[in-house]
Amino acid sequence: MYWIYTNLFLNMNLQITKISNINVKNSIEDLIMVLNEKEKNVLTKRFSLDSQQKETLEKIWWRFWITRERVRQIENNALNKLKRVVKSSNLALLNKRAEEIILNEWWIILEDKLISSLLFELKDKEEIDWSLIKLSLNINTDIATNNRWSVLKKFWKFQEVKNEDIDRINNAWYKILKDKWNVISSDEITSDIISMNLFHNKKPTAKFILSCLSLDERISEQNWDFWLMEWWFINPKSIKDKARIILEEAWKPMHFIDIANKIANVGFNKKSVTNQAVHNELIRYKEFVLMWKWLYWLSDWWMISWSISDVIEALIDKHWEPMKKRDIIDAVLKIREAKVWTISLNLQKNPKFVRFWRAVYWTKKMLED
Repeated sequence: MYWIYTNLFLNMNLQITKISNINVKNSIEDLIMVLNEKEKNVLTKRFSLDSQQKETLEKIWWRFWITRERVRQIENNALNKLKRVVKSSNLALLNKRAEEIILNEWWIILEDKLISSLLFELKDKEEIDWSLIKLSLNINTDIATNNRWSVLKKFWKFQEVKNEDIDRINNAWYKILKDKWNVISSDEITSDIISMNLFHNKKPTAKFILSCLSLDERISEQNWDFWLMEWWFINPKSIKDKARIILEEAWKPMHFIDIANKIANVGFNKKSVTNQAVHNELIRYKEFVLMWKWLYWLSDWWMISWSISDVIEALIDKHWEPMKKRDIIDAVLKIREAKVWTISLNLQKNPKFVRFWRAVYWTKKMLED
């Protein structure tokens, strides 16, 4: 299966079942002939086979004046009938191809990805509604979907894959990301999970772990790096979080109107913000400091409480080469309110700084290094 010590599927060449000539719509229509009228009606509404919006159990209950539980029973009875006859229809080939795709994705696959893959291979894909494919998958006895997990996206898996195994892996990576509070590469996170011995000496493959990670709505991934969607610096929701990100990226004091404009231009979640709303948040929270003339900075930035000489030293160190006096003055004035002569006096009189040549300075510490 999906354990690292099992080699049954690791090196096999998957045989691709050809499905291009299957007429899914006609196959579904032929298949549901085995159902009675009430079963057809319920299944049509539950799977939107009539190209209308899918209906809930409650809506069908009101439509047919039967209990919610009775609607569920009728739906299950209809699906069980179709499961018994599907293997003798053309949908058997479609379901077999679905299994091959899931196996190629290491036993689990997102529903959108599976259906898109199947539609891509069908000749009449333009005429096929997703609901037809979903019905075909629902009557495949070898695979199952998830209808109960709120934090997981809709996916399909082989029946052999245990729900608790997926839960255990996802809970493990969630704790890892929570503890490290930083973006983690796929190699690092799979290595950590394998080393945790979650399954009593059975070790899931790295690919199976990554398949599990792709299911969870709490996680995001790009270029094989993973992070939590709940982190404010990844998925900012409040104006405060957005303002903080803007200031950290700019790394200089900004006027509150410029911060508001930047938030609007970046379009974090396409919610509009007003200048007044941004200003109210900057005033409200202690992590924002009014420097001067409506310019704000972050209180936890180290330069806020430093002396002018400390700021100059940090700027030259960051530049990592001698800086002209004019450039130093301009850089300091961008982040601190100070008089030009104060900056000049520090450069001339403070032993931290060494004049490299005319009006060009370096720090003594850098020269010693």
